[in-house]
Amino acid sequence: MNNMIKTVDLHTHSTFSDGTFSPAELVKKAVEKNLAAFALTDHDAVGGIESAITAIKEQNAPVLFVPGTELSVGYKAVSYTHLTLP
Repeated sequence: MNNMIKTVDLHTHSTFSDGTFSPAELVKKAVEKNLAAFALTDHDAVGGIESAITAIKEQNAPVLFVPGTELSVGYKAVSYTHLTLP
């Protein structure tokens, strides 16, 4: 039985919203950090998903990619919150 603990990051943002790194740079960082998986969850945007998928293929990156987004939502008296959907 494999008892190895794997690390994942299911909440990252790219330059397609308020992140510092491009989707391709996030893929590289995920590999450098030896992540088993990461999710791209930009604010109200899905434009970086294709870039991340392309980067994974081009870099032959050994990381599981989970496409997602953070949706801004509001209801009645609540002015802002968000829902993350990986």
